[in-house]
Amino acid sequence: MDILVFKILTDVCFYMAMFMPLFLSGPLWVRVLLFLALASWCVWLLVCWKKRNMEERAHDSLMTEARLLLAAGCIQWLSLGTEVWGRRCVPFFTAFLVLGIFLLRALRLARTGQGRGGFWGRTAGELLAVLAAAGIRYIETGLQHGTVTAVLNGKTYEITTFRTDGSYTDSRHPDGVTFVPEVETDLARRDFTVNAMAYHPASGLVDPFGGQADMKAKCLRCVGEPRLRFTEDALRIFRALRFAAVLGFTLEEETAKAAFELKERLHLVSAERIYVELKKLLLGDWAFDVLVEYKEIIGVVVPELVPAFDCPQQNPWHVYDVFTHIARSVEAAPKDADLRLVMLFHDTGKPACKTTDEEGIDHFYGHPTVSEQLAKSALERLKASRASMQRILPLIRYHDGHILTDEKSIKRWLNRLGQAGTLDLIDVKTADLAAQNLARTQPEIEELYRTKALLRQILERGDAFALRDLAIGGEELLALGYRGKAIGGALDALLSGVIAGEAENDRAALLHYLAALNLPKSE
Repeated sequence: MDILVFKILTDVCFYMAMFMPLFLSGPLWVRVLLFLALASWCVWLLVCWKKRNMEERAHDSLMTEARLLLAAGCIQWLSLGTEVWGRRCVPFFTAFLVLGIFLLRALRLARTGQGRGGFWGRTAGELLAVLAAAGIRYIETGLQHGTVTAVLNGKTYEITTFRTDGSYTDSRHPDGVTFVPEVETDLARRDFTVNAMAYHPASGLVDPFGGQADMKAKCLRCVGEPRLRFTEDALRIFRALRFAAVLGFTLEEETAKAAFELKERLHLVSAERIYVELKKLLLGDWAFDVLVEYKEIIGVVVPELVPAFDCPQQNPWHVYDVFTHIARSVEAAPKDADLRLVMLFHDTGKPACKTTDEEGIDHFYGHPTVSEQLAKSALERLKASRASMQRILPLIRYHDGHILTDEKSIKRWLNRLGQAGTLDLIDVKTADLAAQNLARTQPEIEELYRTKALLRQILERGDAFALRDLAIGGEELLALGYRGKAIGGALDALLSGVIAGEAENDRAALLHYLAALNLPKSE
């Protein structure tokens, strides 16, 4: 029931209780005047029915009026024995007393959200009034959709009033919303049955679409007609794949069929939202299964992958086609969104670089460079952050590079990629090899484990692998007469000597080594 209905009902009962003596025993003109005043008050409330300020004032005054109504009923009922006319009014005053108790109880239930409809289909403005009256800080998250975020004890709680959505002209947002009192109506607009359940400690589970059964069966089923749900919001297609990858659910037959039929509607969804869902999908334990089974849908949002579909690799190092290898490598990579994106794109350049020799063996020379270019284009389109691109692209570029299990090789990679980048590269190469022919690659994987252990020893010792680690710097070279680019050249030469083990990272040893190099002091 709308809060203003309670306002009108409470006001009528309140004023009748207060002025009942005059209604029953006063002159006719007084009765008429009181009746007109009460009727005018009700009309004014009806005129202001949809005004937010009126709704908020109604919220602020209802509890007080309900208590006054209760008090008035009690006082007048107790005074019946002293009033001549009072004996005739026992039914009226008893009714006011009972009604006052009922309204007070109903309002308390509404305030605490324990009634049948929770917030009874309130608008966001009414919701704000409730939170303000309770002294709870809030954030106006999405008032047009009835969503408010309450902040309580440092934690945030998102509250959304029950609503039903209008048509979806843009296939993303409803053209309008209507607030409703029934939770079942609100649940009917949800995407999947497992997301269309509600629970209250008093009334228990509300599950009108069989979401609990689908959850137990690990079945992802649209609420109602799948084509309608996906037409309303095309992002739901990709959300279905993400849920399948993260939860290990299987798409119900009609839901899967509709997803394939309407996959092109994903072009209507913003790149930013696709990117968020894609990263979550890749982090799922069942990412491989989803990537392979629904690759045609994945290809709509990441067309750079399409040439890899069913592209064979006739090579003794490989047992899968290019895309299956990509999916396997995603599964083998650490659960880091950037690293899994590296694996998703690392071999996208292979189809364009594929050659076959006279023995029928396929080769893919230069594919890391092409893969990096394709990844850059895709990530820019998906609105990836600059930090993610700076991390992802070099790893794709060097994923085929060799890291030997010796300190010189490791330090060179540390100089090129830094500590974090080199550790990432080892993880990328390990995932890449794990998705190939393990009969051949297992020794290389074990070698990478040893390389990683040696790298950590180097880091623990604090060995020099960057210019900042050298015992001397540019100021000292400047004092020795070096100028311009010659300073940088001298520092690079000193670092190369330290990495190669030809000089110790000691000031005196470096100066001696520099003198032996006899480098020009100016360029």
